[in-house]
This record gives sequence, structure tokens and C-alpha cells, in this order.
Amino acid sequence: MAVPLLHIAFFLATLVSKKARLRRQGLKATWQTLVGLPSLHESKTKRLWFHAASMGEFEQLKPIIEHCKSVLPSLHIIVSFFSPSGYEHQHQYALADAVVYLPLDGKRAMGRFVNLVQPSAVVIARYDLWWNMLLALKSRSTPTFLVCATLNNESLLIGTLLGREYLRAVYGLLTQIFTAGSSETVKFEQSGITAPITTSADTRFDRIASQVSSNQGSRNDIAQTLGLPATIFSDDDCVLVVGSSWKPDEDCVIEAVKRLEHTLRERLKLIIVPHEPNEAHVRRLKELLPESEFLSAFQDGNDTQLPKHCIVDSIGKLLKLYALADIVVVGGGFGSGVHSVTEPAGYGLPIACGGNIGRARDAEALHAKGALTLVRNSDDVFQWLQIMLQEPETRKKQGLIAHRYVHEGIGWSRTIAEQVLAALGESS
Repeated sequence: MAVPLLHIAFFLATLVSKKARLRRQGLKATWQTLVGLPSLHESKTKRLWFHAASMGEFEQLKPIIEHCKSVLPSLHIIVSFFSPSGYEHQHQYALADAVVYLPLDGKRAMGRFVNLVQPSAVVIARYDLWWNMLLALKSRSTPTFLVCATLNNESLLIGTLLGREYLRAVYGLLTQIFTAGSSETVKFEQSGITAPITTSADTRFDRIASQVSSNQGSRNDIAQTLGLPATIFSDDDCVLVVGSSWKPDEDCVIEAVKRLEHTLRERLKLIIVPHEPNEAHVRRLKELLPESEFLSAFQDGNDTQLPKHCIVDSIGKLLKLYALADIVVVGGGFGSGVHSVTEPAGYGLPIACGGNIGRARDAEALHAKGALTLVRNSDDVFQWLQIMLQEPETRKKQGLIAHRYVHEGIGWSRTIAEQVLAALGESS
């Protein structure tokens, strides 16, 4: 009953939702792609299928894919997404032989999908498990791994006897579960799930550590790679990056920065990276910060005067911009939930954000360890900035805690990849 209702719901969604229409169009292309895949029975090639709900979960799969391909370059890699946000951003992923949509979990559709993919093994990120998908894989005796696994014990599903039994049945179809940390392992064990469970860490830590390593050098050298002038920063500057920001984050930070105008502001340079840098958004920021300039003004080669502050009016640069920072405010905490804090933590930076971190396990962990400060308003931001500017030892201590949190978790991508390859009869 549930699957037909899902089909109806998705059909109705296509009438009003661009994302739903993209998914419907993508599914048509998916079947054509899968029918055209070469037979692995004839070539005797191994094929790995990696599945992620969306873009964020796929970032957890990338380092595993990269290690598997480095060990066994002949591997065929199939990547599937449920959400258009993942598919649209990654449909040209270089290491994949095919990037497709996962169909709705009907028995016939999922059976056909699995038979066309012909996976030698499957790796799924976090939680996106589907009953008929797992049954089809089980019927083929396909090793199936869940990585960076998390479990929401507060969900309605787990809160009922029937839900708990269904949960145990679904997870019981897995070959191996790699959890996102010891606290997640406890949740799985308390739920009575019988599949083998290994306590690991978020595989994004490996990717972050690698990217941090590639962004080493002097601040002005890194600035030049982003199109900024070679002399934009002085040795006395304290650079605050506001990453993935929304209006409430920006208003609090800008008001606090203006209060520092006659005291410490000369040392503070602000780089704001909006989550959605549309024209109206960045123009609003320019009005609030007259002594600022858009990043694109430098990249266009204009002879632009050095600004006090920079507004980033494009996407895809945040990770490198964190390499310029001394301190960071991560956006989203005043709204539906804070965005990723692991990237600035990987650089060893003290972090502040709004208080909505309940669904962000990394933010909660960093806060508990003392590397992340929760702020409620501009007064809190002002006090935090004063501490960061006037107490370099406090800033250094918090940064070291953040750095340790990420770098103590590295290495699990390789470990997981080795177990996946072992299931194929290969070794690294």
C-alpha cells in the first residue's frame, strides 16, 4: 500500500515542484542508462554500486570510491541518488561509469534495477535503506554495507513496537554496519539490530583532511588563488569567515562588527559567504557593509581598491576560503539547523553559530568539547569576537580542540574500502 501512495504523492508533486519534475525526467534516463551497461558476466569485471540520498551523503562516499578505484582501477562504479539535489550536482562525477536515480521502492521496479546494475557489492551512506532494494540484494547474496550510519531514536518509526520490528528486519538484511561514532553504535545496539556493527567515524573527515592539506601556504598566497590581491591581508588582521550564512546570521554578525568600529575593528576583516548568493542577497549585504567589495570584482580583473570586507557572490569557494580564516561563524543555527562545521574544524578554527544544533552531531560534539560557541544574538557575537581578538591563547586552544576532533577520525575511508574490496575477493 505504501509504494502506490508514494507514486501518487510524487506524481502530484511534479505538478508544483521543479525538483519532482527533474526526478521524473531523470528516472526515464536512468532506465536507458542501465539497459546500456555492459554485462559483467562476460567481462568478469567487478562492479560497485554506491547509493546516497543526496549531495551531503555522497560526500561521505567519495573517499571510499577513490580508494577502491586506486586499488582496482578496472572496477565499474555505479552511483545512485534519490534526491535531484545530489544527482544534478554529481551526474558528471569523474570516477563513476554511470550516475542514476534510485526508483521508488516497488518490488518490480527495484528488482529490475538491481538486476540491471548487477552489483558485486553495495555501499549505502547513512540511512537511505529501502525494503525491496535490500530484499533484492539479499536474494542475489550481494554484500551490502551501510557506512557513516546514524539512527534517530526519537523518530516515530522507532517509537512503536511495529516500527522497531520493521527497523530490525530492514537493518538485519545488511552485511555490515559502520556507524558514525560510538554514540551511534550505542543507539544501534539498544535497538536490537543484529547485523554486525563496527564503530567508525565520518568518512568526510578523510576528505576534509586531504583538502585542508592541499590548501596550505601563506594567507596571501591562498588569497591570490581566489583572485584576491596579494596584499589584501596584513600580519595584524584577524579574518572572520561567515560561512553558509542566512539573513539572521549576517544581521547578528554585522551588528556586532559595527560595535567594534571604534575599538578593535581595524584588526578585523570580514568575509561573508551566503548560502544562497543571489543578486538581491549580496546587494543587501553591500548596503549593510559599505566598506566591502564583491569577490567577483577582483576576479574580473578590475583595479578595485582594497576593501575592509569581502562579500562572496558565487558558490563553490567556501572550503578554500576557510583557509584564510582565524575564526568562523557557521550559518543556519538561527534557522532550521546549522550547516556543516567539520570543514572549519578541520582547519583548526574556533567556531560560533546559532543555537539550533540538535540535528548536527558534529556541532554538538564540538560544543561539548569547547571548540564551538553558541550565540543567541548580536550581544553574544560581540562578546565572542572580543574574546577571540583579545585572548589569542583561548583562540588557539579552541582551534586545537577542533582540529583534533576531525583529524583523530581520519583513516576510516581506507578501512571500509578494504573490507568492501575483501568482499569482492580483492585486497588493497
